[in-house]
Amino acid sequence: MVVQGKMTSKHQITLPVEVRKALGMKSGDSLTYDIGPDGQVVIRRSPRASELRGMLRSDVRLTDGDLVSAVDQARDAAGRGDRA
Repeated sequence: MVVQGKMTSKHQITLPVEVRKALGMKSGDSLTYDIGPDGQVVIRRSPRASELRGMLRSDVRLTDGDLVSAVDQARDAAGRGDRA
């Protein structure tokens, strides 16, 4: 399926409803853009902090901000080819 959108003069875009549904987007969700060497862009919904709960030992207490920061660091490392 091909869906088109438009960029405003402020470089903002509105995700078409078909894209929001395909990604399972909710208000406030973040997107991750994976830009390949050929210029192809893959857009994914970033995991929500609530989706990451339970992945760590139960005796570790982290805030939502801690989880978001850990995910961002892992993505940065993956983008450089590092192991997180």
